[in-house]
Amino acid sequence: MPKAIPDGLNSQHVLLALRDLDEGIEHSFGGATGYHLLHEGKSYAPKAAVGIAFRHLNGTVLNHNDFSGGEQKGQANFVLRELGFTVVPITSAFITSRGYSIPDDREEFQRAFWFNMWQKRMWAYNEVSEGDVLFWYDSPSQAIVWKSRITKLDKFEYSTKQQMRERIVQGFGEDPSTDPYFVDKSDAGYCIAFKTTPLQKLKLEKPEGFKFPQGGWLRASDPFAREWIFSSKFANDFTIIAKRLSDEHYFDPSNIEDERERILREIVQRRGQPRFRAGLIEAYDGRCSITGCDAVQALEAAHITPYLGEHSNHVSNGLLLRGDIHTLFDLDLIAVEPVTLKVKVADSLLETSYSELNNRQLHLPNDENARPSNAAIETRWRKFSPPS
Repeated sequence: MPKAIPDGLNSQHVLLALRDLDEGIEHSFGGATGYHLLHEGKSYAPKAAVGIAFRHLNGTVLNHNDFSGGEQKGQANFVLRELGFTVVPITSAFITSRGYSIPDDREEFQRAFWFNMWQKRMWAYNEVSEGDVLFWYDSPSQAIVWKSRITKLDKFEYSTKQQMRERIVQGFGEDPSTDPYFVDKSDAGYCIAFKTTPLQKLKLEKPEGFKFPQGGWLRASDPFAREWIFSSKFANDFTIIAKRLSDEHYFDPSNIEDERERILREIVQRRGQPRFRAGLIEAYDGRCSITGCDAVQALEAAHITPYLGEHSNHVSNGLLLRGDIHTLFDLDLIAVEPVTLKVKVADSLLETSYSELNNRQLHLPNDENARPSNAAIETRWRKFSPPS
């Protein structure tokens, strides 16, 4: 049973923990799930921040099993807010595009003001909110170049451009009429105006053949958007890490590209064929079908019955699983009981943390056609629990 966080923690301990996280300290905490801690334009997992903060109080990291990351008194989110930190629910993410170059300089990007004008009420008008994460697609370079957070937002209907202009000047201190985009737009409609703060500079090239929507907005939850962001993000991060290791004389820099290609190839093979994985991500709403983990970059396409060619790549012969669960599933140490569709864990894992998954109900897609095949589940179950 999770315990309340011990007394004695103060804001300075938490600030030191955030510095540790920025510097890449190794820890056993997972990423942020339902909430994140916001500080100076960066986001952190609240539970990790609290657990690591204790090393600056008593010299020992507080074990993740010894306290809760919840909202109640004595739990991580409550304690962090009491210490003056901002903890908010994890929000939505979107990709937006402009028909011109996005500022490359961080300070210039920070100062920039943005707006859209639509004759009809577009979906982005309804869904985008303050605090959401926004990726910026730069049309000239054909790549996502910034990750940012919306820090100020106004959405309104206008009946004349002058009315729209006056509201923007009053709310943002900017005159939209100087933008050529303003001149070409309808005299009445809907406006979304906002400012952002940059979180990370990126270079995520647009997948070949992909056409960005004409409306200029794309949900990051779209399966192809997820593949674009997370697969490209890994390649981008690996190059940075490889360069850093090269500088520290860990390996020959001439091998960086070969090494990156090898690792990316292994990850693609491990995750499953891209179309098969994208289909499972869409079917399971980007969550592991056993743990509920929503870190898409950690999720893999698992075949229920072995891969025997392209015909095996139907979503009904697949489960979307977190990487470690996929490994245990392939080793027949975790299985799904075909009648109840409950998760069963092998006896050898019952004394481990995986025991909490035993008898957990399998998450199913809303689309019945995408649900796992009963025949496939039964076939796999016989390997886990052979008839006596």
